[in-house]
Amino acid sequence: MTKHDMNCGPSSFHAFPSVRAQKMLVVGDIPHWKAQGRCLPTLDGLRFIDLDALNKTVIDDHLPDIVFSPLFSPYFDAVDVAGVLDKLAYNGPYRAVSSELPDPELVRKEIRGCAPNLDFDLVLLPALETQN
Repeated sequence: MTKHDMNCGPSSFHAFPSVRAQKMLVVGDIPHWKAQGRCLPTLDGLRFIDLDALNKTVIDDHLPDIVFSPLFSPYFDAVDVAGVLDKLAYNGPYRAVSSELPDPELVRKEIRGCAPNLDFDLVLLPALETQN
């Protein structure tokens, strides 16, 4: 299985019933993800947006319980997202998703230093096996 192979049907999320009940906002490079064939599931309470679309109206309309983004993308990183969320006075948790890092605490300190009022942390995923 590669990192892009995923069954995005409803059964993929049955193992996470408590997560399903929350409103989640995922900030990413949506056109690029779709062009790569990534599945962006349509579920109640889950919304995918580009960083450029992240504004007060989105936060006020969606009222996310949590915001996710990649730690790094070709066009932005978690410092950019944290800065926008901080300016918008978002008061929920923000989590940046990444593969394992050599010094995650250093990354946490840097981003928390840029947005000290934001509840920030990392979600570190183990490396996926790739098929040759």
